[in-house]
Amino acid sequence: KTPCIGDMNVLIKLALPVMRAIGKAPYVGVFRETELKQRISTAGFEILAMENHATKGSGFRPYIVARKR
Repeated sequence: KTPCIGDMNVLIKLALPVMRAIGKAPYVGVFRETELKQRISTAGFEILAMENHATKGSGFRPYIVARKR
């Protein structure tokens, strides 16, 4: 499961740089589900299946099964 922060609430994207600046969060790459799928394909993987999983009905976490081509 990969949280796609680009598809989540905009407040999360705004809070991350602030939290990083005060040492409360590590670097976090922000991307959308479409970008994640593109990066997986570009790296030479074939996406076999994809489902969306969330915690307590909120959030957006694609679960992707892929194999090397």
